[in-house]
Amino acid sequence: DSDTDVDSDTDVDSDSDTDADPDPDGPTPDVRDRLRAIDGMTVVEVEAERPYRRFELAFVQPVDHFDPVRGTFEQHFTLYHRSDDAPFVLASTGYDNYFSDHLIELTEMLSANQMWVEQRFFGDSMPDPPDWSLLNVEQSAADYHRVAVALKEIYTGSWVSTGYSRGGRNSIISRRIYPDDGVGTVAYVAPISRGAPDERYLPFLDTVGDADCRAALFDLQVEALSRRGTLVPMVEDQRASNGWSYEIVGGSEGALESVVASVEWVFWQYAGTDYCTMIPPPDATDDDIYWFLDTFVQFEDEVDEEFVRFLPAYYQNRTEAGWASSVRDEIRELLVVEGMSVVELLPGVPREPDPAGVAD
Repeated sequence: DSDTDVDSDTDVDSDSDTDADPDPDGPTPDVRDRLRAIDGMTVVEVEAERPYRRFELAFVQPVDHFDPVRGTFEQHFTLYHRSDDAPFVLASTGYDNYFSDHLIELTEMLSANQMWVEQRFFGDSMPDPPDWSLLNVEQSAADYHRVAVALKEIYTGSWVSTGYSRGGRNSIISRRIYPDDGVGTVAYVAPISRGAPDERYLPFLDTVGDADCRAALFDLQVEALSRRGTLVPMVEDQRASNGWSYEIVGGSEGALESVVASVEWVFWQYAGTDYCTMIPPPDATDDDIYWFLDTFVQFEDEVDEEFVRFLPAYYQNRTEAGWASSVRDEIRELLVVEGMSVVELLPGVPREPDPAGVAD
């Protein structure tokens, strides 16, 4: 784990104005002043652990890079400054800026500067009103390119792009479209699907782990769905005690179905063979089955707030990125609850072709 302790609550300086151009023959201005001097850049410095300085940036971007008259929005970034000539790691979150307090492995290996890029249409980087047709890989790549061009006036070292999950995919696509923006791309995870859904994933899962463990996961899913009468009240009790809402997935029963349907995918992605002995057998108690589901998949991830947070990703999966086939037909046939769809949740989304439900 390459976290660094950073106090992100301390506002050191929030002034986004800049004075007259610096004297070219004088001393180099402070980096904060040079960041402020970038047209359209707002700069807030917050405390960070040395040798870094941390800046929360907002940069005015065209909503449509290929038709700039359509308006602008502010895209948000977290910059860790080390030195002007150190390498520069441009990291895509793929989502909102949930990694803002992290220095990643690549940054530490290179003793580099680092900037997290919040994806357009996520978090605070949301156009108003949103035109969802402009949430696509070409526009995102142009976002990264435009900010890279601006910051290379300050950061003269070699640039490397990176990311995890959707962020890894973004870094690869951006490198393909703008190959001169960096000397390399290190995509830690980069899912590139070829369908909606992409049917290659389930055959691959048939090769993961050993047959007994795979069978145990399948048996657990079937058994859990057969115990709705006892497990749904347990889901409802947890929901009520935490003040959660499961409206989008179809209530507490929908939350149970969504968690159970995700068991195989999540188990192999985040746990693995070492945890096969923890899979409850069909004759396990309700408490043991519920514990496993909540520990390895988590009912908290089914709350409305989580789905709303990731709705732009569901939209982009639906329109251009695709998604993984991860629920077997035998399990899907046991599901009875229909959740809400992207069309119902995102106003202005085109209604053709038919949308995929958020559970996909």
